[in-house]
Amino acid sequence: INSNPIPEKLVKNVPQGLLVYGMHIPQKEYLVYFLKQKSVFYEKATVALPVGAYTVQFTDPLNGKPIKTEKVNHKGGDATFSLPDFSDDLLLRLTKG
Repeated sequence: INSNPIPEKLVKNVPQGLLVYGMHIPQKEYLVYFLKQKSVFYEKATVALPVGAYTVQFTDPLNGKPIKTEKVNHKGGDATFSLPDFSDDLLLRLTKG
């Protein structure tokens, strides 16, 4: 698998106290890990994506269970996703196709 770290500016408007890490396979799949260092409010994530249809899945990384899944058709550029409530960490998986 030819994955790379996500670009620094892939996720925008990240508040202090929340770290963002991830990997991506360009034009195919994006895994974004939100790590809370302290109590912060972050209800929407803005992610720069290429045009395409995506499956968007939010998972609780502590227990591995999906929290929310949806499908979106994106025209390219910034895409905004409403985040589910999370108290610790959250994994966002965007799969194209």
